[in-house]
Amino acid sequence: MNGLYCYDINGNLLWQKEFGPYYTQNGWGTGSSPVIYNNTVFIQFDNEENSFLAALDPATGNEKWRTRREEKTTYSTPYIWKNNVRTEIVTCGKIARSYDPETGKLLWELKAGGEQVIPSPVGNSELLYLGNPGGRDIKPVFLAVKAGQNGQITESWKSEDTGLGNASPLLYNGLLYIIGSRGEIAVMDPVSGAVKYQKRINGIGSCWASPWAQKDKIYFTDENGITRVFKAGDTFEQVAENKLEGKFWSSVAVTGSNYIFKGTGKLYCVGL
Repeated sequence: MNGLYCYDINGNLLWQKEFGPYYTQNGWGTGSSPVIYNNTVFIQFDNEENSFLAALDPATGNEKWRTRREEKTTYSTPYIWKNNVRTEIVTCGKIARSYDPETGKLLWELKAGGEQVIPSPVGNSELLYLGNPGGRDIKPVFLAVKAGQNGQITESWKSEDTGLGNASPLLYNGLLYIIGSRGEIAVMDPVSGAVKYQKRINGIGSCWASPWAQKDKIYFTDENGITRVFKAGDTFEQVAENKLEGKFWSSVAVTGSNYIFKGTGKLYCVGL
């Protein structure tokens, strides 16, 4: 828990923001990434002592607003949801919450249950999709939320059959793709929540990185550095497999015509 840092393109430190050392579950530290929207940097800072969501000026690091959260340690990154009613910043936890990104005002709350959330939400103009991977004795849950709601809300549909894990869900060409913590694949109808198919591939390591899509193919990487590729759609067909050396827990970054894979010991650049 070292704070937030801003560097220029040459590696010079421009500013740093200390949020204070707060204890996280088992001392594991934080896992939420910063989010930039509308000339503002957002950081979800959930811990065991003083959880909050903060908005900062990206040029100076000065706080624009800070909203306290009644939440313990989570690892999920906030999601900017641009729907057909408004733009919201959505955070996950035992209670999922939506805020006005301009002011930090709470818009709605939804009791999601579960434990320490890792995956982030995803959405379209009408529906938001979020979930909790559960725990040792708690089943994973996956929910859909309609746009434009306020206050204490309920989900549009709920599923406990998706096997949601650490990776964030992927919404692509009218289908939801979920990769479980051990590589279980679930493909869903985003309108009804119906499961189109589920598939388990043998030999997959733990999956922490989120899947991505490119040219009607779905990609995901396990912690052993193996990327598997299958066709998008409501039937399963694996088409490729590739291995990099090392351990991989971070999601892939896409830049221009390259993928960037961050392992525990090496950084890889792979051409598209």
